Amino acid sequence: IEVVRCRKGKSHMGRKYVGICFDTTIFHEVITLSNLCTFVEPDTVILETTGNVVRLGILTKTKCNGNIVIKEVMIDFNKNQWAHKVLGKEIDLKELEVDNSFPILTTKEYSVILKCVRSVDICIGLECPSAKFIPRYIVQEQITRQDGETERRIRCSTCKGVAGWLSENYACVRCRKSLNVFKNCDNNIIDLNLKDDQDLSRILDAIFPKAPPQMKAMLEAQYNALSVQDPRQRRWDSDMIKCCLNLWTRSPQSYKDLKDSNILILPSGRQLQRYKNATPQDTGINSEILHWMSKTADRQKVPKFGRYGGLIHDETRIQQDLVMNTKGNKNELVGWIDTGDEGQDIRILKEGTVQQTLATEVFQVYFLGYTGFRFPVAHYPTGGITAAEIYILLYDIISALQSWGFFVDYVLQDGGQQNREFIKMHFKNEEDAEKKNFCSVNIVNPEQKLAHSQDYSHNIKKLRNAVLSSGVNGTRAIKKGDHFIMWQQWLDAAKWDDDTNSRKLHYKITPSHLHPDSAEKMRNHLAEEMLDSDMLNLMQQYKQHLQNRPELNSAIEFLENTSKLITIFKDKRPIFSVKDTRVATLLQVREWFQTWKSDNQALGGSKKEKEKSLPSQKCLNDIDCLIGSFVEVVKVHVNRFPGEGIYPSRFNSDVIENNFCQVRGLHNGNMTNPNYQNYKTTMNSVILGQTSISRGRKSNAGQQSANPYPMEVKIPNTILKKRKPLTDVTNLANDNNVQFLPPSKKNCIWW
Repeated sequence: IEVVRCRKGKSHMGRKYVGICFDTTIFHEVITLSNLCTFVEPDTVILETTGNVVRLGILTKTKCNGNIVIKEVMIDFNKNQWAHKVLGKEIDLKELEVDNSFPILTTKEYSVILKCVRSVDICIGLECPSAKFIPRYIVQEQITRQDGETERRIRCSTCKGVAGWLSENYACVRCRKSLNVFKNCDNNIIDLNLKDDQDLSRILDAIFPKAPPQMKAMLEAQYNALSVQDPRQRRWDSDMIKCCLNLWTRSPQSYKDLKDSNILILPSGRQLQRYKNATPQDTGINSEILHWMSKTADRQKVPKFGRYGGLIHDETRIQQDLVMNTKGNKNELVGWIDTGDEGQDIRILKEGTVQQTLATEVFQVYFLGYTGFRFPVAHYPTGGITAAEIYILLYDIISALQSWGFFVDYVLQDGGQQNREFIKMHFKNEEDAEKKNFCSVNIVNPEQKLAHSQDYSHNIKKLRNAVLSSGVNGTRAIKKGDHFIMWQQWLDAAKWDDDTNSRKLHYKITPSHLHPDSAEKMRNHLAEEMLDSDMLNLMQQYKQHLQNRPELNSAIEFLENTSKLITIFKDKRPIFSVKDTRVATLLQVREWFQTWKSDNQALGGSKKEKEKSLPSQKCLNDIDCLIGSFVEVVKVHVNRFPGEGIYPSRFNSDVIENNFCQVRGLHNGNMTNPNYQNYKTTMNSVILGQTSISRGRKSNAGQQSANPYPMEVKIPNTILKKRKPLTDVTNLANDNNVQFLPPSKKNCIWW
């Protein structure tokens, strides 16, 4: 078909048909479903046969995003109709003035159908301008033509798929109408070309010769932000978004003050919130969180041995509150206790009733690798978790982590009663646990061991608190050998140091060390500094001042072992071998505490008097568990990865305590516990605000943080349906679009 001018006038256009001839063939063979394969031509393939419908594919010489474009032909032998598809979009044959029916499929009809499909051109859109802002209804593609040239082109999302018979630029009517408006819009939204971009770079180099690349990127971002008239057309570099997001998550008010000062043009808090909340913090194991964790480890080049490590878990208090969480047209009540389906079944069997209870605590689980890589894995709202629930949840998490390439060698916890019960579930009795160094079989991977350890920081605080309560008027009278260990000895030594020495031997001692209140008793450094090597030196010098009287012998012996424990677990140097002297020192400390416990059992007196003469049986068992499991973890790791060591300063629960402090202090107030909904929404801020690599005792210093989820993982951009406004909570029961989801259901909505 050609377009020509009519004889009636030069302004009138008409059609001229070229190449038309009469069909002189008398006999045409009938094509059926059984013999169709004999008529398939070289450039045609049979894609699918379903019932009486055959789907053929005609290969073209055009590629879209590296894939060959196939023209599909569907022939229905039952209805005697055929259809045509391109890139999954069905073509309207009526607009092409082509009949889609046939009385009987003969070789003539078959050849006409294929010739018609081959003749119509595919719509490949228009040339793509270098625009900053591209509307959502426009699709960008890499098109390779028949001549082999590849170029970036744009098509309308409502493209017809074919260009039509009279098209001269390989674009359909819809693409030409909608895209020409876009191409001819305001030039302010067009990016700098390569030459202009190089000129801007040279200008910045001349003005700021010593400026780092990050500063130049910030200046270019400010230039681009000022180049547009509508603030909605601003587009930000990923580094700019990450920097602003880091500041905003740490202090939203400070970021708002900086933005309102007009010193810099910055992304709005609403835009940053979209990046932060790209992945929901749902209860339990979330595949999006694990995917985010895996991509963060890949970007930070965490080696294979760094993907081995341990799980650290703890609980924190939250407010009892019930919140309706709405996303799109989905509504969910947040705040109930939810420890999974098995945990709910256990509660039903135990209580004998089916009821929902508001959560009072959050059970948080962290992964900490041997290289310091850390990431919050899962959290659960609880009412005080039980040992059985810990058992179920932790092994589910270990299994999920293993599927993403992370392996767990140990579980670290504090000395809570339920945590001790969880450890006992893996052994026959206390003697069996000590014999196996508190290591059990990993039921997820029976070929590996799983060590159960107690937190070092909690043990040091318990030892300090035991000595703090020991005295004439105290609840304890700790005794080692023939002499007592009392807090008055620490007070006397500190007073002598303050009164006698102009330069104090232990200059860190303050009233908070000597007379801690309930909040100061939770501070790790206050407990460590009263039991470390500096305190040991002060006590030894004080003994010499007392002319070596034996009253301080037991206290000095006690400090000798606690100082060794503190020195080793604060050491940032790695342990590469079990022959390391620090391992032997830990075993000696373990033997000293075991001997103290056994000697106490051999003494006479009542059971109550024996208990008062020790810090506590549970505390000594926890120290035994800490040292035995740590030595076992060192053995396993150095045998698996020779030459790669373990950092003792990372073998503690500081990362999870730091997480709780950030949730309360940075976003909800130091004296206010959040509800579960606030806890969930704050967790992404913690991930983005803190570093992903722990440096032992300084876990938030000088390392990279996680990127926002959309920058780590490519996710589809789906528009959520608008929900109907709810004027009253009582209307929920009458709204058919509202769905009440039980807490165990996971309602994942893509951002």
